[in-house]
Amino acid sequence: MPLQKTPIHAALCRPVLFAGVAPGFLFFEVSAVFLLLFEAGVHLLTAGLALFYCLCFHPLAVHLCGKDPQIAELYLRSLRNADHYAAAPALRAPVRPVDPALAAAA
Repeated sequence: MPLQKTPIHAALCRPVLFAGVAPGFLFFEVSAVFLLLFEAGVHLLTAGLALFYCLCFHPLAVHLCGKDPQIAELYLRSLRNADHYAAAPALRAPVRPVDPALAAAA
C-alpha cells in the first residue's frame, strides 16, 4: 500500500495569533497601556504616551511574531539558561564511576 500525502491546512499547525501577535505579547501590551492610563491617571500626556507605545511596540511585536510566533516563549526560556557553563568540574569534585556497559566496550 503506497503512502498517501494528505495536505493539512496551515491553521492546524500554526499558533493562534491575536491582532497579529502571540497572546503573551498582547497581554503585555494591554496590561502596560491599562496600567499607564489608569494608574498614572487619564491625562493628555498619558494618553499620548499610551498611543505612542502602541504605535511603536505593536508593529515590532507583529514583525517578530510574523517571523516566529513563539518568539516570546523562546526568549523567556533562554533567560532561564546560563550564558556559560564550566567545561570541567571543580578540582576536588567526586568522579562518577564508569557504567559497566561502557567499560566493556572500551
